[in-house]
Amino acid sequence: MPSAVGRLAAGESTLVTGAGGGLGMHAVQLARLAGAYVVALTTSPDKADRIRTLGAHEVIVHGRGEDFSGAVRKATGGQGVDVAVDNVGSQLFEPIRRSLGIGGRWIMIGQLTGQFVPFNPAQLFLKNVSMLSATSTTRKQLEDSLALVARGAIKPIISMALPLEQAARAHTLVEAGKSVGRIVLRPNG
Repeated sequence: MPSAVGRLAAGESTLVTGAGGGLGMHAVQLARLAGAYVVALTTSPDKADRIRTLGAHEVIVHGRGEDFSGAVRKATGGQGVDVAVDNVGSQLFEPIRRSLGIGGRWIMIGQLTGQFVPFNPAQLFLKNVSMLSATSTTRKQLEDSLALVARGAIKPIISMALPLEQAARAHTLVEAGKSVGRIVLRPNG
C-alpha cells in the first residue's frame, strides 16, 4: 500500500504514474482516501475521465517520452509533489525526479523495461528525496485492503475477464495500454 510505504498524510500531494492501469487506479483511490491532493498521469486521453471519477484532482495526459514535470509543478503551485507512486519505472525517471518537491518520497512499484538509468545522486540528496520500493504486501496490508473493498471505500477496477487460454491476448492488451484497470484470467473448466 503506497500510504504505508510512503507515509502519505492528509494534506500532502501525490503523483501517480500509469494511473489508467490496475496499480495506478488503485493508487489514485488510496491516495484520495488518505486525504492527499492527487495528480494522476496517463498516456491515454480515453482513461482521463475514469481516473478523475476515482478521485484524481488533476489528470495530466502526456505523450510517451514527454516531460510532464512542468504540468505537475503547475498543479502543485510550483512546489512539486510530496509522494510519487511510480508504476512505470525508468522510462519516467527524469520527469518524476523533477516533479518531486523538497523532502519528496519516491515509491518505485513498477518497471516496464529492463532499462538502467544513470543519474547524479546530488539530484536527489540536494532536495532530500527518499527512494523507496514496494514489491509485495504483508498479510495485515492485504486484510486492510480487503476491508476497504468490503466497505466500498476502494473499488476494484476490472475491465474484462478472459479464459486462461487467452493469457497472451491479455498481455497484448495490457502492453498496448488498452485495458482500464485489471484484466482477470479465469481458470479453464
